[in-house]
Amino acid sequence: GEWKRCAANHLDDLLGSWPQVRRELRRVLDGREWEYARILEPHESGHAHVHVAVFLKGPIGEQAFRPVMETHVENTLAAGWEAHKPEGDSVSVHDGRANEGVENIAAYLSSYVMEYGQDALEAPEHEQRFDALLWATGRRRWSLSNGAQEWAAFEEPEAEGEWELTK
Repeated sequence: GEWKRCAANHLDDLLGSWPQVRRELRRVLDGREWEYARILEPHESGHAHVHVAVFLKGPIGEQAFRPVMETHVENTLAAGWEAHKPEGDSVSVHDGRANEGVENIAAYLSSYVMEYGQDALEAPEHEQRFDALLWATGRRRWSLSNGAQEWAAFEEPEAEGEWELTK
């Protein structure tokens, strides 16, 4: 829109709401087992938006995330409510079944980071600028909750024969 803000300051604004959003997630999901992955995605403008994937046991509806989205909008200077309504397309719930549209959650989430096998220097220019912005500001493109980090941890396979894992 008419609102102008440099990409670095916009990123600060966007991530500045994260402590409040995470606290609201804890409140909304209290008593449930859950973990998250947070991923930054660049727009062609150079500005970012954030995707938060929440993994939890048991059913939940989009409206459960209304207070989380409200917290984000209230604590992020550039966030508007119209783009963050749970009944719109800002919240989607998948139960893990193949017919839900997401067959491989790891592949789906990693597609926001980079296409598999893509050379960073062959990425579109706006993505290269975004990568430079992340490097210059000391930010990561994605982060995981502690439990999600444990799920993603690499476990060395049992060695068989003369093979040895080196990397």
